[in-house]
Amino acid sequence: RTHLSNWYESIFGKAIAGKVSDVLWQYYNLAFERKPEFMGWSRTEPTTKTTFTAYNPNNFGDQVQQRLDAYMELVKKLKEITTKITAEQKDSFFELVDYPVSCAALMNQKFLYHQKADLYAQLGGIGAADYSLLSTQAYELIKTKTTYYNSILAAGKWKGIMSMDPRKLPVFEPGKVSHPELQRFRSFTVVTEGQLHRDSAGIYHYLKGTVLAFDRWNKQQHFADLVLQKGTLLTCTVTPSTNWVKVDKEVSLSSATNQSIKRLWIGIDWLKAPHQIISANIIFRTASEQDTICVKIDNRDIAELKNFKGYVASDGYIALYATGFSKAKNSGKEEWKIIEGFGSGGKVIEAWPLTNQPTLNTSDTSAIRNHAAVFYNFYTLNKGNANFTITTLPTFAVNKGQGVRCAVSIDKGPLHVLEFKTLGRSEEWKANVLSNTAQRNINSALDTGKHQMVIYMIDPGVIVDRITINSKDSEQVYGNLPATAKQL
Repeated sequence: RTHLSNWYESIFGKAIAGKVSDVLWQYYNLAFERKPEFMGWSRTEPTTKTTFTAYNPNNFGDQVQQRLDAYMELVKKLKEITTKITAEQKDSFFELVDYPVSCAALMNQKFLYHQKADLYAQLGGIGAADYSLLSTQAYELIKTKTTYYNSILAAGKWKGIMSMDPRKLPVFEPGKVSHPELQRFRSFTVVTEGQLHRDSAGIYHYLKGTVLAFDRWNKQQHFADLVLQKGTLLTCTVTPSTNWVKVDKEVSLSSATNQSIKRLWIGIDWLKAPHQIISANIIFRTASEQDTICVKIDNRDIAELKNFKGYVASDGYIALYATGFSKAKNSGKEEWKIIEGFGSGGKVIEAWPLTNQPTLNTSDTSAIRNHAAVFYNFYTLNKGNANFTITTLPTFAVNKGQGVRCAVSIDKGPLHVLEFKTLGRSEEWKANVLSNTAQRNINSALDTGKHQMVIYMIDPGVIVDRITINSKDSEQVYGNLPATAKQL
């Protein structure tokens, strides 16, 4: 980070170097999660067509919109800096900062707006056309900026140096909505967070019996989208069946640009809510139609959680960064060391020191349990089978003959030795390159109550980024974890 700031200070001066390096640092972080040229979820070995991203628009607070917002904030900061650069710095600023940052944002907008357009088209929403237009505009602006770079910048000095579609790969083509709009039988529909599931063909299906779940420990907010399906103007009253549900009481929709889809955020007034598991309804009513959604809260006084330090499952799902351990145990010089400026959460843990000798005999479980370890306390509100996903950075072994291994134990149970090593240009290696991750899974039955997961060091250099615990077969999060990824 210091080098980045010093580098830009040498070019643009001290006054704006910090702001420039801040923008570039976030630009690199977003690209680490998914590079712009990989946003089409396509391959080059062999070359494949683009498909929808793994960012989920109907879960985890809408991952698609969160990524769009992150780039919008980046572009906003970029514009603020642009007003402070001198005429002499204008060309170099465009080359080194504006073009890469802006076009990365536009590549994301091209695919993510396209994905939203497809979603709302399948819901019969007339607003799908708005998102389709935004996707097209992003593509056209990439063309405009690239033409400027090659033909106008510095009087054409760099003509031919920049291409907006290298090798004519599909990822650089404009996005097209691939699913037709549904027939519109109603004037509006309400779609709640988590209500839709997308199959492998990109078709969205309603999940029956979807209930928005809230609990006093995670204090979630969930959204409901009101989607105008026909007509030009619609007023909808929103009526919760109880006073402890917090939501806007009236919404207006119109066929005007960007006005036909409105998102309502639903929360709970925990001081008014009864101390029990209880459900409520929210009724959406127009002059001729109505729709109802269900919410359920868990506001019990659970004695075990009074002074609990750890993670509580949010509707059967726990997401945590590896650095958020409850405690750590070193063994001699061995430790899980926190490394800043790396990974999806901005920091990771690495098996340290790199000169440490690996454990060769992994059958000796008592020896492994004596190695450096990190402990994660968590609490489940329901009984069931859970899938644990351990996500590391896709590193190679430090030395020949070594692996990329760690061991995991749940509730002092058997050790699971996980090997993240890949061979050659395998399919797994390719997937790891595209996502900047490597993953392994463990399944374990869990009772209601307190639990502990432990990760033990085996090989040096293993870098653990994040962990998810999924006991409801929910869709998996991609990239940054949801806001509930925090300890009590």
